[in-house]
Amino acid sequence: GTTAQRSEFSKPQPVSTPTGCKIIQVASGANSNAAVSDNGRVFTWGNGASGVLGHGDTKNRLMPTEIESMADKHVRGVSCGENHVAVTVVRSWVPDDEAKNCMACKLKFTTVRR
Repeated sequence: GTTAQRSEFSKPQPVSTPTGCKIIQVASGANSNAAVSDNGRVFTWGNGASGVLGHGDTKNRLMPTEIESMADKHVRGVSCGENHVAVTVVRSWVPDDEAKNCMACKLKFTTVRR
């Protein structure tokens, strides 16, 4: 991206807690962040390249935004890496066809990514 786009994410910035939420966990990756609330909601913000934020698009988000596709799940934990955000879900079954594909881009997961 451009220098202006990179500067959005190059320095720590305060963010507002989503209304009515008590945040119990925060995770940070190379260019993305995630938070879990006490009622199991998950929020992400940062650089949305490759759909890493889980919103079904590649938009950057400067403020925590709830992942709508996870709204009916109870998220217990979250982890961020260089190019991923992963969540731990309490007592929910993920159908086999969903577990084999990325929720954002629908590509099949592989053990080797190039």
